[in-house]
Amino acid sequence: TPSEAHAAQGLAYSLAMGGAIIGLVLSLVNSFKKVVSPALVIAYAVVEGVFVGAFSKVVASFVGDASIVFQAVLATMVAFAGTLAAYKFFNIQVTDKFRKVVTIAIFSFVGVMLVNFVLSLTGVLESGGLRGFNTLGLLISAVAVVLAVLMLILDFDYVEQGVAAGLPERESWRAAFGLTVTLVWLYIELLRILSEPSGVIAEGEVEQLTAQRRIETDEEQYLKIIGAKTAALFAAACRVAPVIAEADEDAELAVESYGRNLGVAFQLIDDGVDYCS
Repeated sequence: TPSEAHAAQGLAYSLAMGGAIIGLVLSLVNSFKKVVSPALVIAYAVVEGVFVGAFSKVVASFVGDASIVFQAVLATMVAFAGTLAAYKFFNIQVTDKFRKVVTIAIFSFVGVMLVNFVLSLTGVLESGGLRGFNTLGLLISAVAVVLAVLMLILDFDYVEQGVAAGLPERESWRAAFGLTVTLVWLYIELLRILSEPSGVIAEGEVEQLTAQRRIETDEEQYLKIIGAKTAALFAAACRVAPVIAEADEDAELAVESYGRNLGVAFQLIDDGVDYCS
C-alpha cells in the first residue's frame, strides 16, 4: 500500500543517514588508529553495508528503477578491474608528489562535502546543495569518481609496497579497510551519476503518457518528451565510457552530445515507422 511504501522509504532514508554518520566516525577512527583493529574494520564494513543498501533503496525509489543498483554495481566492478589492469600493465608509479596531490585533493573534497552536508541539514542550502540529483550534482559526482579511481591506485600501491616490505599479516586489515572505503565511495558516486538521467527518463515517460493521443502536441513539446527519454538514455550510456576512462570534460560532453543526438534521431525514425504502420 502507499502508506507502507512511504514508511519503508522513510526507514531506508533514516538507515542511510545513520549509516553515513556512523560510518564516517568509524572510518576516521580506523584511519588514524596506529594499530589496526580487525573488530573496528569489520564494524565499519557492517555499517557501510547497511548504508549502501539503504541508500540504494532510496535512489532506486527516487528514479523508479530498481535495475539502477545492478548497473551501479557492474560499473563499480568494471572501474575497479580497469584501474587494476591499468596499474599493472602500464606500470603506474606512485611517487611522493602523486600521493601528496591526491591526498590533498581528497581531503579538500571531503571538507567541502561536509560543509555542504551541514548547510543542507540546517536548511541553508536547498535540494542537497552540491549533492542534489541535478546537473551540478552529476558534475560533482564525476569529479568524485576521478578522485576515487586515483584513490584506488594509492590502495593498490599500499598493498604492493606492504607485501614487498614484509609487513605483518595484521596490516592486511588496513589494506582491506582502505579498499572498502574507496569501493563504497566509487559505487555511491556511480549510482548518483546513473540516477540523474534515470530521473529525467522517468519524467519523460510520464510526459509521454500524458501526451498520448493528443493531436495538439507541438514540435517543441514532442522534442522535449523524446529528449527526456531515448535521448537521455543514449546520452547517459555514451558518457559512462569517458567518465570511467578519466577523459577530460570536453570529451565527456562531446560524447554525451553525440549520444543525445543519436537518441533523438533513433526515436524520430521509430515513431515515424509506428505512425506509418
